[in-house]
Amino acid sequence: MKYPLKVKDFLALSQEEQNLWIEKNINDYELKLYGDGYVGCFYPDDVDWDEHLNDPENFGVAGLIVSKYPSITDERIEEINSGAQLTAKEKEHLFAAIAEKDVDNWITHNSFEIEMSDGRVFVYFHGHIMGQGGFNFEYQKAFDSYKALLREVSSFPLSSID
Repeated sequence: MKYPLKVKDFLALSQEEQNLWIEKNINDYELKLYGDGYVGCFYPDDVDWDEHLNDPENFGVAGLIVSKYPSITDERIEEINSGAQLTAKEKEHLFAAIAEKDVDNWITHNSFEIEMSDGRVFVYFHGHIMGQGGFNFEYQKAFDSYKALLREVSSFPLSSID
């Protein structure tokens, strides 16, 4: 369906106004976010580092790092278990290992296209898993091209695009 609104007018709306417009004008829009609407996923970068780094042995920090960085030395593992500060590389490996084990907190990238009077917009949502109940979708923003959407979502931590 083609909507009478122009692309620039839709993009000029605030995030909240865009979301309200979608809810009002597109019946069952959430269904469009499944299937072909799935773009990929990412893991949020809000890990509680203090919790892991203040008690590295209890949280198995060295083991998590080893799972992603098997060439780490035994000496360095002992240092980490004793509370040594992690390097940036070790933190990256720890983050990847935490994310791999935490399957329920990954967030999906979801999008669909809306045809306007003079072009198209691609609306972007985050999907939060609700177990057997599917996903809770949260509107993020609109893009004037799919390429721009992909460029942005690929910048998220551990982002995977299908």
